[in-house]
Amino acid sequence: MKRIIILYGPTSQKHLIDSIINHCSNDRISLTGFNTTNWSFNFNVMKIPAFYKGISSLFVIRKVGTLLRRMFLTSMLKNVSTNFDAVDVTFFTRAYFPFLDYLHGIGKPYKITFWGSDFYRSNKDSLNKMKPYLKYAHSIQVETDHFKKDVSKIFSDYRDKIFVCNYGIDLFEKIDRYRFLTNRIEGAEGKIVMTCGYNGSIGQQHEKMIDVINQLPPSVKDNLFLVFPMTYGIPNEKYLIGLETTLKKYQIAYKIYSKRLNEEELAMLRLNSDIVLNIQVTDSFSSSLVEHIYAGSVLIVGDWLPYDILDDYGIFYYKISLNEVPMVVTSVIEDFSSVKIHIQKNIKCAQKMSSWTKKAPLLSDLFERVANNIVDN
Repeated sequence: MKRIIILYGPTSQKHLIDSIINHCSNDRISLTGFNTTNWSFNFNVMKIPAFYKGISSLFVIRKVGTLLRRMFLTSMLKNVSTNFDAVDVTFFTRAYFPFLDYLHGIGKPYKITFWGSDFYRSNKDSLNKMKPYLKYAHSIQVETDHFKKDVSKIFSDYRDKIFVCNYGIDLFEKIDRYRFLTNRIEGAEGKIVMTCGYNGSIGQQHEKMIDVINQLPPSVKDNLFLVFPMTYGIPNEKYLIGLETTLKKYQIAYKIYSKRLNEEELAMLRLNSDIVLNIQVTDSFSSSLVEHIYAGSVLIVGDWLPYDILDDYGIFYYKISLNEVPMVVTSVIEDFSSVKIHIQKNIKCAQKMSSWTKKAPLLSDLFERVANNIVDN
């Protein structure tokens, strides 16, 4: 059996990595997750050597600078990777460069997985520095055909090694379990609930969302209840306070989630959202939005975002410019009963697009090819 370690940085993605491990491991490949931010293995499958455990505690209290942190990270990954046949680097950043130099030097295969902002929010210089590591990668994974086209424009020499596959979604099961409950968010009774974005990062453009929503006719705005899921990615407390100040000034009913939600709470949030608005600066493909689609939310997204995959699967949604937000939101609310009929088909479309039954065999096959270093001629 071949062993593969999946490296990831954002701690908020632990659940996704757990899910990949559970669904894609089989009798030929064994997957293990390792978080490079807090230096921990998913499911505690292995112990970190005592020396590195001590170093990681210094990271927590910020006693080690960035360069030293990266040096120790590289050293630790070299140590850990000896137990594995291949490596999957997800959310690709320069912090992995020295480690990938090492892997190339010893001939150990690795895969690079772009998640979105690691590509779309990198400047030209950063993208150029990625090229040598993509050259020697066994394969490059992205979630959509549109994403592949964008990556291919920058890294045209490596187009043939780009593999397209989005991940499956576990929350579908919970959504089905609670689909017919009538619990509403406190304060939202009798109103249309619109969820704005899916995390607390500045790139979600929360202020712009609030500003354009404030342009709605008073009768429409008064009928709205805004929800802001900001359970991760908030830059600082000041940012959160600023948003609340603006919402109160505009007298818009709202609720901000800043504490991490469990699966049941997430499922209910998706089911309670009549509309979901996403106008962030860049994105590749969000499982959060697919969960909303599966739960029956009306999706409104910026037309600059690469969501062609939704069209490929026949999903009904609205693509808009920033200036069109007030007009489209007003139209959706005023004709909400009719719109809800149109989106009924979205449930089956989303299931086809993002169920693990469909995606696990594809990903398992790719992992197996990486571990065995099989390359198409």
